Amino acid sequence: VLKEEKIEEKRKRIDLLLNRKRKKTVEQVSEPAEKEKKEEENEDTKRRREEAKKKILWETQRAKERAEKMGPQGWVRPSSLNTNKQFLSRTIQSTLSRLEKRERDDKSHNRSIIMVVLTKTMLAPHSLSKEQVGRYSRQLLVADFGVNGQTRLSSSSVLIVGAGGLGCPCATYLAAAGVGTIGIIDFDTVSLDNLHRQVGHKEKNVGKKKTESLRDSLHDLNSSIVIKCHPVVLDRHNALEIFKGYEVIVDCSDNPATRYLINDACVLLHKPLVSGSALRWEGQLTVYNYGERCPCYRCVFPVPPSPNLVTNCAEGGVLGPIVGTIGSLQALEVLKIIGQTGTPYAGRLLLFDGQSGKMTTVSLRERSPKCAICSSHPTVTELIDYQLFCGSGVHDKIPDLKVLSPSERVGVAEYALIRKSRGVCSSIDDEDAVKLTEEGDNPSPSLLSIPLCQSKIRLFDTRPPNEFAIASLPEATNVPLDRLKNMNMRDLVRTLNLPKKNEEDKDVFFICHRGNDSQLAVRIVCDRLEKEKSNLPLEMERESIRIRDVVGGYQAWAEIVDDRFPVY
Repeated sequence: VLKEEKIEEKRKRIDLLLNRKRKKTVEQVSEPAEKEKKEEENEDTKRRREEAKKKILWETQRAKERAEKMGPQGWVRPSSLNTNKQFLSRTIQSTLSRLEKRERDDKSHNRSIIMVVLTKTMLAPHSLSKEQVGRYSRQLLVADFGVNGQTRLSSSSVLIVGAGGLGCPCATYLAAAGVGTIGIIDFDTVSLDNLHRQVGHKEKNVGKKKTESLRDSLHDLNSSIVIKCHPVVLDRHNALEIFKGYEVIVDCSDNPATRYLINDACVLLHKPLVSGSALRWEGQLTVYNYGERCPCYRCVFPVPPSPNLVTNCAEGGVLGPIVGTIGSLQALEVLKIIGQTGTPYAGRLLLFDGQSGKMTTVSLRERSPKCAICSSHPTVTELIDYQLFCGSGVHDKIPDLKVLSPSERVGVAEYALIRKSRGVCSSIDDEDAVKLTEEGDNPSPSLLSIPLCQSKIRLFDTRPPNEFAIASLPEATNVPLDRLKNMNMRDLVRTLNLPKKNEEDKDVFFICHRGNDSQLAVRIVCDRLEKEKSNLPLEMERESIRIRDVVGGYQAWAEIVDDRFPVY
């Protein structure tokens, strides 16, 4: 047994020695292979490091170039941009710790990595400042507008023609949205009757130029934008020069001559035109000259309307929210055009009915091949005399019609004497004038209700009933012009109570707001009497009836005869 145990121990020792020898032999054989493998790994690591270094340097160069576009501060982040300092600190510390673990001693390489981290973290890919991001944050959150739309908006320029009911809300919303430069054209001054709809002006600015008044209002809202004032009458001599400095033109005028002028200038300069209009309860909106197929104003209205058929706010009236709605929509169209988003109203016309609250969109015909300005063979190659072309001036003032001869008209002073001589008390007697002078600007109630003596004077007011309700002379009878046009001969004689042969008073007078509709009324009645003379009753003679209008209407009456009469 002892002998077998010794033999077993001897075998174990021999096996142990053999294993040690085999292991040593294997290690000696594998050592060159491992050495070669390590060398290959070192070369691959070196190559990858070189590629990473090149990539980092390339990214650093790109970051520098992007930063240089932001201003003279180079790759260093402008202090106005918002940055999370704790996040930056953690990012830099983690980068340095990784570098230490990898035992990289190349300091320039380390600095390059830190530069990339700083540049990517601190520099925003746009030119908006911290204040701009905070101010316009709600716009930046809007999908399809965002940073790109706001950046375009901040560097854009918009010209608004007209600082009235449409121009005020349009300019206000564009200024609030951050349009870089806003130009305003208007030659007029602020008046008291502007304030109910022209919300960019204030009571203290009555009598001030509208351009300056609106500029002050916009600067109070946003002091960071540039506002340029053009307090001139827009005409063919200055339009192109003014329009050149702006990207988008907004038409907020209210007369045909200015509309044609603006349209032609925009076509010649290849600029989009956002056009709006409003009257009474209704408004319209469209975009002209925006795209290859989009028509211009002349494509839709090749011939200007007759001046007698044109009604503006001073005659027809308008509600403030109507112009506010259309002006706001004009601002929205400008944002869509500059922001290159959404679907502008190019080739479409928006019709807004404020009374029913309905909005209707109508498709306009495409650009006309026969258009005088935008066709391939235009006949209008430069700006023309638009006052001659339209028969009216490039302003919103109501023109004075000249339909009647001087013998068919009577001045307000002469009419005041006529009515007094025929028993109608004058508006201001001598005693009343003395009392008004003593009491100041506030007359007593007794003076506001001067008694009317019995008289057969015939005075017919051609204004609509809503205007007649504002103020009128006590002897006036309301016969609106539209009703007068549709009367037959029998109704005409009965309504106007035309004088008979045996009556001493043969005069019939017509009066209106400013002396235009009254002229038309006189012409309508005289032509009807001449044409249907044979249908007159036997007790009437056409030759003995004198039909005249009051020159200047109630406007002249308030200025010359009675300054207490309401002016509107």
